[in-house]
Amino acid sequence: MCAVGLLVLVGCEDSRPAFAGGGAVPVGDDAAQAQPEDKAGQPEDKAGQGAGAETENAAETETENAAENAAETESETEVETGSAGGPAPANEDGRPTSCMDPAPDDPPYELTVRVDLYEVDADTLEGLREQMSMRSPTAMAARVDWRVTWDFDWIACDGSGLEVALEIDYSLPQWNQPDPVDPRVVEGWTGFIDALWCHEYGHAQFGISVAEEAHLALSELPAPGSCQELSEAANEVLIEIFEVYRAEEIAYDEETDHGASMGARLPAE
Repeated sequence: MCAVGLLVLVGCEDSRPAFAGGGAVPVGDDAAQAQPEDKAGQPEDKAGQGAGAETENAAETETENAAENAAETESETEVETGSAGGPAPANEDGRPTSCMDPAPDDPPYELTVRVDLYEVDADTLEGLREQMSMRSPTAMAARVDWRVTWDFDWIACDGSGLEVALEIDYSLPQWNQPDPVDPRVVEGWTGFIDALWCHEYGHAQFGISVAEEAHLALSELPAPGSCQELSEAANEVLIEIFEVYRAEEIAYDEETDHGASMGARLPAE
């Protein structure tokens, strides 16, 4: 029999409660395209499924996730637990030199980072803008989604068997630079892609902070008297953690205009 907690069906084999967040950067100046606040980052429902992306509702099962991962294209690179992440040096995949990947080297939780780079190859800034609109799998110039899950041994229900996991998914453009090309286009793209990565790293940091604080808070819970007590205590501390960082993430997008103030928009020709 499964005892029902606030966010999770306690004791069910396929239940794994989660919190999700993230953000997106529009191709143009219409920041309304990139509003994740209404869905992204909401606590996941009682079946542990998420509402973490503005174009997706909670519908994924573990089986679907596995199938999706198996079907990833060659342009996507997965980095497993504890990696500081990144498919290649900055000069190969466009990662910035002005800010660092926030992924920790040896986290106390399970960490998975996936990077999906979609290619653009135009020789003008306007052409690059059009290609991002057409080729981006998210219809955004860039997007990052993070998802924190947690679990206990719901048979023992004594606080043992703690597992916290963080998944971070990036989707960004990669320019297959033609030759020759106007140096002004190179300059415009270089500044843009640097700011784009830095802005998305900022979103990832919120997920990392949630995972770190969730692991610490859950590991310090007092010994419960029952599964129900464990569920209620865990939900209480985790909702508080999540709500703090989700509010900060929303403010981050508002303050940066979804990356625009950081330079995450291609300049005009």
